[in-house]
Amino acid sequence: MIRIAALIAVTSILTGCVTGLWSTVQDEWNAVEDLVPGYEHPEDEEKKLGKSKPSKLFDVEKKVDLVKLWSSNVVGSQELTGAGFKPVLSDNKIYIADKNGLVASISSDSGEVIWKIDLQVPLGGGVGIGGDQIFVGGTDGDVIALDASNGIKNWQLTTSSEILSAPSGNGDITIVQSQDGRIYALDAQNGEVRWQYEVEVPVLSLRGTSSPVVRGNTAIVGFSTGKVYAFSAATGDTIWENRIGVPKGRSELERMVDVDGEPIFYEEVLYAASHQGRIGAISKTGQALWYQDANTVLGPAVGNNHVYIVETNNDIVAMDKNTGSIVWSNRHLRYRSLARPAVANGYLLIGDYEGYLHILSEDDGDFIGRIKVDSSGISAPLIVDGKTIYVLDNDGAVSAYEFL
Repeated sequence: MIRIAALIAVTSILTGCVTGLWSTVQDEWNAVEDLVPGYEHPEDEEKKLGKSKPSKLFDVEKKVDLVKLWSSNVVGSQELTGAGFKPVLSDNKIYIADKNGLVASISSDSGEVIWKIDLQVPLGGGVGIGGDQIFVGGTDGDVIALDASNGIKNWQLTTSSEILSAPSGNGDITIVQSQDGRIYALDAQNGEVRWQYEVEVPVLSLRGTSSPVVRGNTAIVGFSTGKVYAFSAATGDTIWENRIGVPKGRSELERMVDVDGEPIFYEEVLYAASHQGRIGAISKTGQALWYQDANTVLGPAVGNNHVYIVETNNDIVAMDKNTGSIVWSNRHLRYRSLARPAVANGYLLIGDYEGYLHILSEDDGDFIGRIKVDSSGISAPLIVDGKTIYVLDNDGAVSAYEFL
């Protein structure tokens, strides 16, 4: 009976029936292990050896450097930014949001605040963009569309469950995924539901969802089932589906294969990865070009030759973009709560929980630079615009850097 009660408790936590959101995947596994007696995570052997503590940094010979252009304190503090939030750049403006409902627009040239609004709605995902509007999602299931030029609310719709990732659109249709496995396609002008799609959520799933990717009339969505779907944005017809994560193991915990990280397009190829599953390269027709074993809840990054992921233990892995074969791995940032990797100016950039931005060589993964952005940490994805990097730290400040 104790084991059953524990499993029920875990189910409630992982599927979002409580309001707490763990800041790192390691925190999730710690909670699971505390609630389920005898459960052993694959990393347990390393934990017994004391390797689960964040890796200590060593001095780096700086071969590449960044200079700060400006910094702007805009939204909330450390508790208010995180997993479902990402800054977005459009028309020389950066849009950001926090969990308390603050949404802001700032100039990408200077950091000057253009507008700022308090929606007084608890948010779980944002910011998405489509046409001349931006979108955020709420933990009460709200989807809110704002005029990108002034922040005025155009419409608001309540869905069936909390929204924990950024909506996305093409100016005609806005696509959003709710935590209960439903996709809503909303009319961008008034928020009316055009079509819906639903998958059966597994018994256990991570609290969080993948942000949809809308490209022209195609909407790409990753689900907690481990599958990625391509839909017609206009009609909801399924164009193709591809299984990225293949459930393995006897327990429901071992069989979790959520696609929580946002997929990415690069040169007509889609790259998507799953928790306890695989990363795959998929053609625009849905054909798998290659798969490689992977374990991540973050979206991949793509460079000229390689695809990069940050695994749940924070190993950084580079794979050949054309074959999926592993080229190199870097284990020196283990358990430092790394953010999603990004490629900029021919280098790989990754933020961590202490606010360091690490610069790695794309060729071999060696450290070639490091700067301290803010001691609050970096959780949100970076914005890359040519040689300029925009960083949202966990205190809610946005900073702009440029390669020297």
